[in-house]
Amino acid sequence: MSYIGSSSAVIPVGFSGVNSQSFNGDGSTVAFTLNRPVSAAKDVEVVVNNVQQSPYDSSYSVSGTTLTFSAAPSSGTANIYVTYRDQPVGSITDTGAVQKTGDTMTGDLIVDTKLGVGIDSPIARIHAFDRASSGLDHLGSFVGGTSNTSGAGAYIGIGNATGTSRGVRIGGVNTSGNTGAHDMVLYTNIASTAPEERVRITSNGYLRLADKGIQFNGDTAAANALDDYEEGTWTPEFIALSGTMQTVNYGGRVGKYTKIGNVVHADFVVSWASTSGTGSGLLALSMPFAPYGNGYAHNGFGGISYASGLPTTAHLYGDSGSTRAVLIKANGTANSYYSPSEISSGGGQIMGRFIFHTT
Repeated sequence: MSYIGSSSAVIPVGFSGVNSQSFNGDGSTVAFTLNRPVSAAKDVEVVVNNVQQSPYDSSYSVSGTTLTFSAAPSSGTANIYVTYRDQPVGSITDTGAVQKTGDTMTGDLIVDTKLGVGIDSPIARIHAFDRASSGLDHLGSFVGGTSNTSGAGAYIGIGNATGTSRGVRIGGVNTSGNTGAHDMVLYTNIASTAPEERVRITSNGYLRLADKGIQFNGDTAAANALDDYEEGTWTPEFIALSGTMQTVNYGGRVGKYTKIGNVVHADFVVSWASTSGTGSGLLALSMPFAPYGNGYAHNGFGGISYASGLPTTAHLYGDSGSTRAVLIKANGTANSYYSPSEISSGGGQIMGRFIFHTT
């Protein structure tokens, strides 16, 4: 496989084949050409007429491949002798190594530790850091559920936080360890707090948001965020306000609602076979949510589309601060309240709809 760094095997190093060189002095020539470049006078030993020259008294100097004497050596055959203090030449060649620049790795790269890019002490398996920008922290990969209450998983952190917190975290988590289905979760954090879940795509394909809601078309007002959508059921029943509810023998009760933000649409059917006892007070019907504000301002917010067992057509309005709607009569001249005692003891059925704002 390919790897980064030097090989653990012993690699032969090549040396120059030229270790010494001689010249013939003529009494006038001071410059001689060496067989290889030399960077300093002390890198060669120079002997003239069997006397070694000092590299420290300027008796000679070197520059590249030129050896220059301060005075011309006397005439003689091979009376000038140069010995090179050998150094490795060429380069170490290892076909398995990857060069620092301009090279391509093939095969697997195995790093059995943390990998830091631009950072000396990585805190994750992969941790990249922009040293040039003090505000931009890292891209990191984090394994495990130590900072996530939703269960174990693997995460990628991207952000400008430091320490153990992360600016943004994207992760796959589940609630039963690392086996089974995983959810895809997006986390953000405020200041230096731990990451908080904002968006989750569940393993069965549903999208779930945190309580802040969705904002549209660049709107930043918190009040305009869509923070809830739900569909559900409830079991409607008759209730007596400021009085007593007689016993109602229900035949069937069905309530179904859709809540979008703070607007509720609810349909209901209530049937009863008989009643017993005596009722008093005001007749009301249970609701799935409490209406917003003063219930008396919601006159006509709901209606009964069919009724048998009640003497006249009825409308509904929310009772302030409670999950119930009072039934009122629509008699063409003036509205008046129903009493529980007006429910037919021989049975009946009502059906209708609420449309209202909740808190």
